[in-house]
Amino acid sequence: MKQIDAYLVPRFSPEGCPRCLSRFKGPTDFLPVSVLMDSDNLPSNTVNQAQGSLAAWDGDSLIQFLSCQHCNNITMVVNLDQRYVLTLEEAEEAVRDGFTAILPVSIKQIDAKVNGNLSFWFRSTYDRLFNKATNLRNSLSLLDNHEQRANDFERIMSPILADIIREIKKEMDLENTFCEARDVLKSKWNQFSRDTKELLIAAYLIKKDLLTYAEVADDIDYVAPVLLYARALENELYYKLFKPFSEVCNDFNYEYNESSPLLKKSIQVIRKMCKDGRKPNLSEMAYCLQTLAGPRVFGNWFRTFVRSMVRDYEYLFIEHAFPQRVVGFVNAYRNRWGIIGPITLRECQRCEEYLLYEPIRLLPMLADAV
Repeated sequence: MKQIDAYLVPRFSPEGCPRCLSRFKGPTDFLPVSVLMDSDNLPSNTVNQAQGSLAAWDGDSLIQFLSCQHCNNITMVVNLDQRYVLTLEEAEEAVRDGFTAILPVSIKQIDAKVNGNLSFWFRSTYDRLFNKATNLRNSLSLLDNHEQRANDFERIMSPILADIIREIKKEMDLENTFCEARDVLKSKWNQFSRDTKELLIAAYLIKKDLLTYAEVADDIDYVAPVLLYARALENELYYKLFKPFSEVCNDFNYEYNESSPLLKKSIQVIRKMCKDGRKPNLSEMAYCLQTLAGPRVFGNWFRTFVRSMVRDYEYLFIEHAFPQRVVGFVNAYRNRWGIIGPITLRECQRCEEYLLYEPIRLLPMLADAV
């Protein structure tokens, strides 16, 4: 793929230098820099221009430091949003709409044979998305804890996926967009939250573009759809079972002997959710269902609540072993995306099958039961 000129248009705050009041419009006004941090993760007051080294723009980080080209003052800014466009006119229009600056960049040009069949958001973010996934797998390879590696991988990839979903929503009417999940779920589709629907549609659209791009490229990484499918399942578990429990319980007490490390961790996850409002991730929720709400565990308030929310507990938890199936999904996909790579088309398809099709059907079963 050849490199082509484009424009990165970020939105950040503050929008100018607090010392000389010059507005940060582009490379002639500011340069991103790396800044030494003290032990409290705050900029050291001994840092000056000489200690700040030039850095690339990093829109995936919440905090970034900019060196004013007019007075050399270093300013900490908060990244709020960013988008890529192909023409200066589009970049200037984005600034009029509230974005802060215009940065010329180079992006990879998709092969002309399929370029016209690909969405703009795919063409402009492909390089960023999949290079980030590759670099993350390499940087996280020293972590032995697969769950922690998956947590870090998902957390750092989330802002990029959020950018893509925003761009998709600008181009498409998602309420009327076809996707495989909508077709499979039929009447159950409307039982899912708006966020979940958007995640499922975005996964379908990204996979569709990846299949088109695979006609002219090798080693396609299908990690983005898998990430979005897992987030959709996470959303539905949280909003259908876990969040309702946290709304009626502000402190979770477990009366029986905490006999295993996994049980202790699950109890801690539920307590933090109830007391501090911390949202558990998919892996944590899967093991909470297995250790605290499954048919072989001692009675507790969480298990009682889950039984009250599920129409047919025996059908879902005993006959179809729903918690064990969610744990299986976590181990097969959610906790492996930061380890293996690239994710193949077959692995992506098996992930979809796990969620939507026989014999597992996690999302349809969840819609039927809760």
